Amino acid sequence: MPKLENWAVITRDNSPYLAPELRKPCLTGNVFDDDRFVDGTIITTSTITDIDQRKIKTKSGTIYELGKVKPEYQKQFPGHNLNGPNPIKFI
Repeated sequence: MPKLENWAVITRDNSPYLAPELRKPCLTGNVFDDDRFVDGTIITTSTITDIDQRKIKTKSGTIYELGKVKPEYQKQFPGHNLNGPNPIKFI
C-alpha cells in the first residue's frame, strides 16, 4: 500500500468564486511504495473520498496510508495530534 510522508491536506480548486467549504480536499506529500513513482516523489492525490483512521481512499481508487504529517501543517492546528490514529475528520 502506498504511504504518504510529510503530508498535508490541500485543495486543488483555488477559485475565488468558490466558497472554501465547497472545495474538495486532496493530500500532498512524499509517496513511498507506489510503483508509479520513485520513492520520495512529491505528489498531489485526487480528491479524498473515504477516511478510515490512517488509511485514505481517493477518487482514483488509490488507498494511501498516512505517515508523519508535514511539521508546518501541524503548526496550523495546535492542540490536535495529526500523527494520531484519526488525523483527518472530514470529507
